[in-house]
Amino acid sequence: MPDPILLLKAMALAAAIAALAVLLTGLPWRSPRWGIATASGVLGVALGFGISSRWLGIRATWPPKEATDRLLLVVLPVVIGVELVGAAAGKFRWIVWLLRAVVAAFAARILVDKSAYIADLSGPDSRLWDETQTTKILAGLGITLALVWAALLLQLRRPAGRAVPFAVAGTCVAAGATTMFSGYATGGGQLGLPLGASIVGAFLASLLLSGRRATGGVVSFGVVGLFSYLVIGRLFAELTTTNAALLFFAPLLCWLPELPLVRRLPVWLRSMLGILLTIVPVAIALFLAQQKFAADSVKSAPDSGELSPEDYMNFGK
Repeated sequence: MPDPILLLKAMALAAAIAALAVLLTGLPWRSPRWGIATASGVLGVALGFGISSRWLGIRATWPPKEATDRLLLVVLPVVIGVELVGAAAGKFRWIVWLLRAVVAAFAARILVDKSAYIADLSGPDSRLWDETQTTKILAGLGITLALVWAALLLQLRRPAGRAVPFAVAGTCVAAGATTMFSGYATGGGQLGLPLGASIVGAFLASLLLSGRRATGGVVSFGVVGLFSYLVIGRLFAELTTTNAALLFFAPLLCWLPELPLVRRLPVWLRSMLGILLTIVPVAIALFLAQQKFAADSVKSAPDSGELSPEDYMNFGK
């Protein structure tokens, strides 16, 4: 298993850089306008995530060769660009929703590009998905991302919407731990931790700024990053479909405190309730992944000459 102290340092670095970037961008205006607040948030979380990932030794190669490279060099930069366009769009802010739909439609396709799922890498007709399967799976993933993304951004506008960034951040961190238990402990398998930490840092810093706070860019970066990370873990590691679904849909539980009877509670209590509800599926996913990892470790015979999950987790330490 990667050094936990090193991972904690990377998370602290990500949160600190993201927070500092948001404050340095927002404080000169004291009461930053919506566009400035949005731009500072998404740039802050991107900067914190990028620097801390490199500090962990995670580096993408160009041209992209693996799914992690495409996540870092294509998908996330496009999200940053989309949110910056939205920040500068003014009264034409609806354009950003159209661009988000385009990102949702093509994110999974970019991640699986040139992989054995859609390319004949081992000879004619060797791809794992035929044309029909490819269309159904990628369309389903695109629709799922679009719906969850939109639901969480709409929840941000509710009085208890402050729970959403914390829910997304916590889920990203849990996704990192779950994926590391699923045979993806080194390299890109650690990306979920600095991603979650940078979201928390950027959001907390935004609370120190007066005026209107815009966290849509922060949440957008986190949701697309979480989706992509889980797709990579499911298709290219051993993350189960159940755990991936539990993690990706967990932040949607922030909507439950908006039910009629619960809506009478104070806003701060509803926000806390939303975060606590998110913890339930996240904890289940972590438990299931840890149990599977332990079972796989027991089944692996030490003298079989094959690497056990524990050997894989310790690789590169």
